[in-house]
Amino acid sequence: MADDLGYSDLGSYGSEIQTPNLDKLAFEGTRLQEFYNNSICAPTRASLLTGQYQHQAGVGYFSNDLGLPAYQGYINEQSLTLAEVLKENGYTTITSGKWHVSGKGKSLPWQRGFQYAYPRNEQSANSGAPGVQEVKTDAEGYPLAENFQTNLITKNALNFWIQPRSSINHFSFIWRILRRTGR
Repeated sequence: MADDLGYSDLGSYGSEIQTPNLDKLAFEGTRLQEFYNNSICAPTRASLLTGQYQHQAGVGYFSNDLGLPAYQGYINEQSLTLAEVLKENGYTTITSGKWHVSGKGKSLPWQRGFQYAYPRNEQSANSGAPGVQEVKTDAEGYPLAENFQTNLITKNALNFWIQPRSSINHFSFIWRILRRTGR
């Protein structure tokens, strides 16, 4: 699933646009064909992680607690995540990037079945901002590519993958943040 990407925008689903890397993932992996976007990021993530409607999982609207169980702002304790189920069945579980389905110190990635998580603190996990201490810039003042969130998220995901594992089964959620702005 990707933000701002329609069902028919991938070659593997009939697009005239060439998307060879995404097509390879679709043909060699699992193709989800009946997932519904919930119009904003956090509820969609909650549904994708739990297989439930966002309100049932407790994330009806972002990670804000609106005082109702369906709108508590984080995945509730009654909802299992896919990572929890897979970890229990011997999978190594990895997430890298924006989490945005936790709050009040509850439902953080490492509490919801992910053995490896980046970023590894609640504020950064919710915002998706890895929290670079010093951003290096070019002569014009633009951040260098090494500090782009998408590159940091990808780099950390790849670092998880190259580490030796006790399990041959792996499950990853990579939440890349792609912006449509530039120079």
